[in-house]
Amino acid sequence: MDQDQNTPQVTPPPAQAPITPPTATPAPITPAPLPPKSNKKLSLIIAGVSVLVGIGFTILTFSGVFSSDKPTVSEEVNESPSQVRARALIDSKKDFAQGETARFAYVDVKVNSVADNYTDAKTKDTEEIIVVNVTITNKDANSHYMQSDLKLKVNGTVYGQAGTYTDALKSDRALQPGESFTGTIGFRIKKSDALMALQYTEEDVYNYKNKENAARLVWTLKL
Repeated sequence: MDQDQNTPQVTPPPAQAPITPPTATPAPITPAPLPPKSNKKLSLIIAGVSVLVGIGFTILTFSGVFSSDKPTVSEEVNESPSQVRARALIDSKKDFAQGETARFAYVDVKVNSVADNYTDAKTKDTEEIIVVNVTITNKDANSHYMQSDLKLKVNGTVYGQAGTYTDALKSDRALQPGESFTGTIGFRIKKSDALMALQYTEEDVYNYKNKENAARLVWTLKL
């Protein structure tokens, strides 16, 4: 059936273009920090050095390098006066050069002159007598007799006094505190050009470094 011409025509709405949703921009991805590299080689080297240092310190300690022979404070307090004097002797200077005034234990010894080629009726062709003029001074608070104990060391051989050409030192009188005298000592030795030295020895000295064994102390003065 024909439509009524007076009926209005309905115009459909224009077609809309499809809506494209906005494209989302992805957020930048930050990589996670890597764990620090472990330097196993360096760690092993450091550990090895530490072990070696520890072993070396232990060896040196047991060998006495870091140990002290000095007595502790408590040991010093408990020492008797004679032990204190003995400790001073052990720690004292032992070897003196030519021309020095030597401290032999508790006395000072000064060589004034040395003469060789002396002889007496007992002197053999291969021997000579060395005459040493010395001054001895007692520096201690006690009296001491040690003049006859002076010996002569020549090239490792120790000679006692000959008696001949030994004058005032043959006296049996002890030196009083502060007293000194000068005299000569003769030593009969084999002829030699070797270096010589006066020698004095103290036996059985209290040894604070090794209390089970007494010390033998030797002083020398080169001529």
